[in-house]
Amino acid sequence: MSPYPQFRPDLLIQSDTIASRSDKQVFRVVDPINAAHYEFDAQTLALFQSFDGQSNCDSITSAFNVRHRTTLTPQDVEGFLQQALSNDLIRPGTRPLAADDHALPAEDATPPVGMSVTSEETKALPSAGEGWVFADPNSFFVGLAKVVRPLRPFFLLLVLSLTVLVPVAVYTLFQNQPAMQQDLAYIDQSSSYLWRFLFSLLLISLLRCLVQGTLIGYYGGQVQSFGLRLVFGILPRFHIDNSAISNFNRSARLWTWGSNLLFRFVLLVLGSLGWFILRGSGSQLALNALVISHTALLTILLVSLPWRPSDGYRWLMTVLKLPLSTLKTALYVTRARLTGKPLPTGIDPARARRLLFYGIALTAIWAWAFVRITDHLVSALIEAFPQIFGQATHVIILAGVLMLILRWIMRRLFRQEGVTPSRTDSAYHEMIQSDPEKKKSPVSRYSTTLLVLILLGLMLMLPLPYRPGGKVVLLPPEQQAIQAPIAGRLIDVRYRGGDGALIQGADTIAVIQAIELESEIAAMREQIAEQQAQLAQRQNRLQQLLGGERTETIAAARARVEGAELAAQLARKQLETAQVASEYSDREVDRINELPPGLISELELSRSEKQAAIDRQRIGELIVSVAAKGKELTEAKAQLELLENGPTPEEIEIARQQVVEAEAALRRLRQLLADSQEQMSGAQLRMPFTGYLVDPHLKQKVGMFLDQGATFAMAQAKIKPIVEMIIPEAEVADVEIEASAEIRLMSYPLHPFHGRVVAIEPTGSESDFGQTFSLLIEFSNTATTPLKPGMSGYGKINSGTKPLYIQLSQPLTRFAAIEVWSWIP
Repeated sequence: MSPYPQFRPDLLIQSDTIASRSDKQVFRVVDPINAAHYEFDAQTLALFQSFDGQSNCDSITSAFNVRHRTTLTPQDVEGFLQQALSNDLIRPGTRPLAADDHALPAEDATPPVGMSVTSEETKALPSAGEGWVFADPNSFFVGLAKVVRPLRPFFLLLVLSLTVLVPVAVYTLFQNQPAMQQDLAYIDQSSSYLWRFLFSLLLISLLRCLVQGTLIGYYGGQVQSFGLRLVFGILPRFHIDNSAISNFNRSARLWTWGSNLLFRFVLLVLGSLGWFILRGSGSQLALNALVISHTALLTILLVSLPWRPSDGYRWLMTVLKLPLSTLKTALYVTRARLTGKPLPTGIDPARARRLLFYGIALTAIWAWAFVRITDHLVSALIEAFPQIFGQATHVIILAGVLMLILRWIMRRLFRQEGVTPSRTDSAYHEMIQSDPEKKKSPVSRYSTTLLVLILLGLMLMLPLPYRPGGKVVLLPPEQQAIQAPIAGRLIDVRYRGGDGALIQGADTIAVIQAIELESEIAAMREQIAEQQAQLAQRQNRLQQLLGGERTETIAAARARVEGAELAAQLARKQLETAQVASEYSDREVDRINELPPGLISELELSRSEKQAAIDRQRIGELIVSVAAKGKELTEAKAQLELLENGPTPEEIEIARQQVVEAEAALRRLRQLLADSQEQMSGAQLRMPFTGYLVDPHLKQKVGMFLDQGATFAMAQAKIKPIVEMIIPEAEVADVEIEASAEIRLMSYPLHPFHGRVVAIEPTGSESDFGQTFSLLIEFSNTATTPLKPGMSGYGKINSGTKPLYIQLSQPLTRFAAIEVWSWIP
């Protein structure tokens, strides 16, 4: 292999002139590997052929400038070289570029197959002084290969064991998903998952370089560079020169390219099983092992899929004994089929079909990846900048991201064949100078653009209707349940229901008959009779108090006092007689007990004791009788005294209140009786308002028994339909009550409805896309269109006119005036 980049000697160059364009000869260069063909002028082809494998960029630049009288700089040649490398027209050399020979590839260049760049690096190569570079990597990896050489049997056994351990590790992860998700949620809550993931990526990058570099040294290759760089200027990543792999035999290439996958499988096994074993210990090692296993699994998928020139792709091409340019050839065939260009004659139809299938599969995988990435980008941007473009925020951000991604795809898939010349190339300068269009003045050259810009500015100044809008939902009209006032049986239903028939308010719709009220009515009549008697008694008492007591009443009261005195005296005399008799009985018993035994029989003794007990009991009863007679005498005297003195005003007022209470109770009972009698004759269910009966087939309910409070039917009021509109808080200030509105429902997309704003919610509510307000809009033209509650659509409210540039800039103005202002200290 040449020490410096060399123009591929196997390329077929047709030296005859095949076209004449601007008095310049154009030559065709055909790649025999992928049948791609390129067209160059003589000077560009000469620059290609200057890369002979023995000269660096400085010497090539000097010689080319002298020979062709150009003013190219080494940087121009470096850019040209990178473009040629990306198209696989020049093969890289074994020696690294000098410090001043590093250059960034062209903007649309892709990492070329077989190029001396680490297989998973980004497009940009490290420039001088960027990152950290190992001083003598080749000696380090050769020494490392000598150290691990005795462990070759162990590594072979480890690779064989992966056929069993990898399925076990994957099965462990999928069988313990709940526990795995719980641990990941714990890591995410502690905000340490991202740092663990980045550390795992850095660790895998380091191990990949160490393993691949060791194998390169083991097979006798040379590692020209090894170090650490910052991807995008912030993410550290290790890189290694693996250009020596292309000189190995097939077996060595398989082991070297495959090592990038094998060590990731080892990390997957160690991480998964380590997490499962250490999870119960509660240490951080289990969480770190879980993140490493996840990172290893993700990178395995990225490296193993042959959808980009990765080490997995190179390993697969080596296994299938296919050229490393198969991916590029497949994309070329797909591009040719899509654009209608003919295929090169070197590709037979069968191979073209296989390559086309491969290219379509690659495009599908890329499209899926782009869709996923786009979805995440759009979600993140919308979450970071909600409503920055108003209602169209989601659409604008999605369209912008899609346009950028599609632009990248089109540039990758449909870029022009051949090498695009650098702007510093002499041929390019000659083309610029020879093009008459380029010699025109800037005004004449950009007159069309200026005219378009002027017209666009005028359009932005036009006043256009400003109509804020939002999603709408048709609200259900006022409804009320018609309930049975009593428990009973339906004996008449006068409307079918559910047929849209308009019923006036207070109209009877059904009749209920209650049979169980008979017993209640009989009980109420008895209560009324008792209450009437009580009322009459209280009225008589009140009349007596108001008219004064008669002489006869006082005489009767005196007679009662005299009778009570006689009864009390008689009771006292009876008590005295009983006491004497009891004393005699007690002495008789004592006398019998003092006689010698045998003189008096036991029967006589028992009779005497019994008589004594009866006499004592008689005394107790007479004592109670004496007390009762004394109480009756006291009450009679009090009554007599009351009659002789006359009633007090308080007594008259109490009697009058008792009469009023008795009359009120009687009226209440009579009203209850009247209500019950009305219910007995039949209870009527009436329409609460003018409207419709929602429930159908109501006539079939005749004969049904309804409990008190049970719903018979649902009534719906006849009012104009009302929709609820949700608008962002930024637009609620432009909406006024009575403003006209236009509504389009999903059920009637071609039939616009018109209405007016009747209410604006006084307080906002939080939603997924910020603070919102609800508006109520009343329809005005729905007579011929049946509407159902719950229908949805979109509505716009007429809020006057505003210039177009104001309408377009309002969201950005709010963002700058509020959001950006909040960032300023």
